[in-house]
Formats: sequence, structure tokens, C-alpha cells
Amino acid sequence: MKISVAGDFSPKHRVPPLLEAQDYERIFGDIKQVFANTDFNIVNFETTIPEAEARPIEKIGPNLSSHLNAVSALKWAGINVVTLANNHACDFGPQSLLHTIEQLDRAEIAHVGAGRNLDEANNILYINKHSETLAIINCCEHEFGIASATEAGTNPLDPIRQYNSIIKARENADYVLAIVHGGAEGFQLPTPRMQDTYRFFVDAGADAVINHHQHCFSGIEVYKGKPIYYGLGNFIFDYPTRTKQWTEGIIATLDFTKNGVNHTYIPYIQFDEIPGVKLPERTEDFDNRIKYLSSIIADRSKLEALVADYFAQWKPIVKARLQPYSNRVLNGLYHRGLLPSLLTSGHIRMLQNMVNCETHRERLQYFLDNN
Repeated sequence: MKISVAGDFSPKHRVPPLLEAQDYERIFGDIKQVFANTDFNIVNFETTIPEAEARPIEKIGPNLSSHLNAVSALKWAGINVVTLANNHACDFGPQSLLHTIEQLDRAEIAHVGAGRNLDEANNILYINKHSETLAIINCCEHEFGIASATEAGTNPLDPIRQYNSIIKARENADYVLAIVHGGAEGFQLPTPRMQDTYRFFVDAGADAVINHHQHCFSGIEVYKGKPIYYGLGNFIFDYPTRTKQWTEGIIATLDFTKNGVNHTYIPYIQFDEIPGVKLPERTEDFDNRIKYLSSIIADRSKLEALVADYFAQWKPIVKARLQPYSNRVLNGLYHRGLLPSLLTSGHIRMLQNMVNCETHRERLQYFLDNN
């Protein structure tokens, strides 16, 4: 069974007019021919299709939404599976997530990683081809939109829960793929915590692990014979202040066989000066950078040192986010009602995001440990 996995699909800025005009060929460019060569094509649907009356939720970061034709565009391109466990699936509330799922169902595009409650969001997706079954498990780091026992949302990263899912999937499928949404945005390496977690998924029985979220591609590791892709980059995600890092990405191509997983990647450039996705004429530059990133991932001491350097750069930002500082006098005046509260609802949401999200919490922990 041969599949392809791409990163974040969030049709913004120059994309909506193309969606409204149903100019799907302009959007996907060279990539449709790539998807024509695989049995299943998977992208991360990092947006939502809100109903007319829906309003954006209060959160940290932008609220992303998309035109209804986004689903038709995916169908046209040959994309038949989407992952929904990401930090934008519930940007317009749980009902809009359910509305999005309804549109995917109507288009007969399979989905995984979200649902009407936590149990449903944790469901394993089984897809079949050539008398073989692939199980897909999808989760995301804890930001906004995580499902609860009674409310719709996304499947949270929980290694114990994912361990149980992988064990169950192994009993019911020939192959198991874990796809995780998380990591530090703009940073092309995993943290040691991410590496430990993804290796643990392989130890539990996953045949491959793929990560996205960082808006840039990362390196690749083969652990115990199983591929781990630590970042795919944006797939279709236009942005006004785009950089080279933002516009470059890779598609992971996995061929699951009884003898193991054959894998490779296809580099592309998305929505730079010209709207659309195109394949580069030469791939040597991509290959050299991925080889370099992979060499760091393979050397734990180098990885730890570079991640520490990255966290150190964030110290002033974390410090600013923890303001205002308090002292005994100001604290006393506040408790006597002589000073107003400076802890706004926005500040509370920011602190919530720093504590709940695994990557943001790592930055906070580094700041607290190194002050």
C-alpha cells in the first residue's frame, strides 16, 4: 500500500478567490500528478468551514476559516484522507468542527483526529487497499479546541492513550501510521521530548510516525527500521510575509510492505511570488538541508544543545509574557482594592496556552530553570 502525506492545508489570502472560481488547477499546480501515483493521499486540514452564524473563539493566535469549496478542491486533487487534530480545527467553535466533518463526509473524504467527544476524536481510521489495511492514529499537542468527554474537538497528544490505540491498531491492521501535530513554529528541529515520544510510538508498534505544525520542514530519522518524519512544512498555506522557509515543504511517500516501509520525500515550493504549488527543477539544495537536519537529529547531544540555544533565544519573550511582576507592596495594595487587576482575559488565555501546550510549556520550563 502506497500513501503520501502532506502538511498544513489552510487556504488563505490569495487562495480564496481561486476557490470561489473553482480554479483548483492553479492552486495545486504540479502536485496533482504526485497524488495520482499513490493509493491514499493525506493532508492536514488546518482550517474549519464555519456556518454563517459562527463566531471565532477566544484564543491565542489567528482564527482560520475556509470557503466551502476547499473540500471540493481536495477531492479534485485526489486527496482522500485528512487529519483534523490540529490547533485550528475548532477556531469557530465545536459546531463548526462538526459542520466541517459533515462536509468531508458528503465528499467521501475520510478523516481522523477529531469528533463529537473525546472518545470519538480518539477513534482509529482504518483504510483498505490491495487486501491490506492501514490504521491511522492522529493527535495534536494541547492548544485550543481539544475534545472533552462531552464536547466536540480534537484528539490530544497523550502517550498513554496513543499507546493503547497503537496496540489496538496492531490487532486490526497490517500497518500502523501515527501522525502528530506539534512542535515549535519556525524551528526546524524536534525537541528531545518529541523525539522520545515518537520513538516510543515506534516501540509500541507504529510502522511510521509523521509530524507537522512548525511551518517548515525538518529532518528524518529511521528508528528500529521505521521512518520518523519530524516536520513536513506548509502544504498550501499562503501568507503575506512569507519567507523561503514558509514556502518550502516536503511530501512524505510511504510504501508499506510485508518487508518494511519504503519511504522517500518529494520537495515542493508553495505560494511564493506566484500562487500555486510547483516542483523545483533541482532538489540538491533540499536534499543537503534535510541531510544536515537529519544528522543533528541522529546525534542526541547536538540536538539537545541546539534546542537549548533555541529556548534561550525565547527567554526574553517568555519573560515579557509573564509580566507584570508583583512585589509585596503592590500585591498588598491590590488585595486592599487600591489597584486594579492587570490579569486580563487575554493574559489568562496566554498563560493557559503556555501551560497546556507541550512545546510552549517546554519553553516556559526552560525559562524557569535558567533564571
